[in-house]
Amino acid sequence: MFDGPVDAMWIESMNSVMDDNKILTLINGDRIPLTSSMSLLFEVEDLRVASPATVSRAGMIFLDQSEMGFKPFLESWLERLFGTQPEVQKLHQNLLGKYVSKILEYKASSCVEPVPISDFNAILSFTQLYEALHTKENGLDASADIQAYGQMAERWFLFALTWSITAAVDETGRKKLDIYLRDLEAQFPPSRTIYDYFCDPQKKDFEQWESGLTTWRPRKGDSFFKMIVPTSDSLRNSFIFRTIVSSKHNLLVVGNTGVGKTVQVMGLMTNLPAKNSKLVINFSATTKSSALQDIVESVMEKRSKDKLGPLGGKELLIFARDSANSSQTEIVEYLSNLHMFWGARVRLGGLSVANRSTTSTCRRKPQPSLRSNHPSSCCGSGWTMAAGTTALNAPGNTF
Repeated sequence: MFDGPVDAMWIESMNSVMDDNKILTLINGDRIPLTSSMSLLFEVEDLRVASPATVSRAGMIFLDQSEMGFKPFLESWLERLFGTQPEVQKLHQNLLGKYVSKILEYKASSCVEPVPISDFNAILSFTQLYEALHTKENGLDASADIQAYGQMAERWFLFALTWSITAAVDETGRKKLDIYLRDLEAQFPPSRTIYDYFCDPQKKDFEQWESGLTTWRPRKGDSFFKMIVPTSDSLRNSFIFRTIVSSKHNLLVVGNTGVGKTVQVMGLMTNLPAKNSKLVINFSATTKSSALQDIVESVMEKRSKDKLGPLGGKELLIFARDSANSSQTEIVEYLSNLHMFWGARVRLGGLSVANRSTTSTCRRKPQPSLRSNHPSSCCGSGWTMAAGTTALNAPGNTF
């Protein structure tokens, strides 16, 4: 099975495999015959660069995401997370029916996302964030008091929904969604917007992010350009960052130039736990996929014959800085499939990478065309996040 975008170079090499000869001819002249019991399956987004010769040799099945939707995934997620607790599972089914579809429809019709995300990616981002927040430390213990659990679960549910499904809209869209969500259910306090509150496990209610700010004083000897004054924006962004990264999921931070994306991510990476190692990769229009692979492999050690891992048995956090600068499909495809890539370009050898997650930053209107795959992808002229990536929009000045 071939899962990836169709490339004009390699797809033409498959023509001899797909016809009656069933022989794969490699660049070095080797010929690999396929038996009569072997077939090829391609999972692709489009056939823009495929020639008629290629198309005529394969049967086509078009799968429309609207046919199935995201409900089967949510049902499977609820069964996995709350299958042994029917009452809790029913509670979350009601919450999903009450909010999710309505929010998605309103967002699609009335809001603009600088980084457009598909409905399924929004749902996946929501489930990952909510699952990371669903802990006893956050006041979610159904075995203690089911009524109190239900009230607290709805608050964390709305918090996770705010910072996943509605997180990537612009400032105008945030104001619209604030009004719409309050009309659905008056859970948030009347002042400010839904983006200005977090769920306090101690008070079991919503509190403003500003309440978590403390008096800041510059440290003696610090350079002026290294001083970062905490604000409510930096506080909530760091909370989302830590929550997503600690749950080993991927994050894309999006915003205009100068809002402090890189500064904040770099600041958070300096405070990672001892179990984490970090790698910062700066992208440009001249970045090659071979150089990217060499950079990633340089901080890896061989765990076994076909498995690489971070040095010292740690967990590696990769920060891809300005990843939208690269317009090469192979660059983005490498990032998308970082969990499984070719270990050497001169031989076929599948290498898997263990214990890694990815954080990326990009400006608001990147140009590359990327496909839908883990951990991030784009499509068309604007970015479209795919399964496994949470998009966090930084619409205003963070610092």
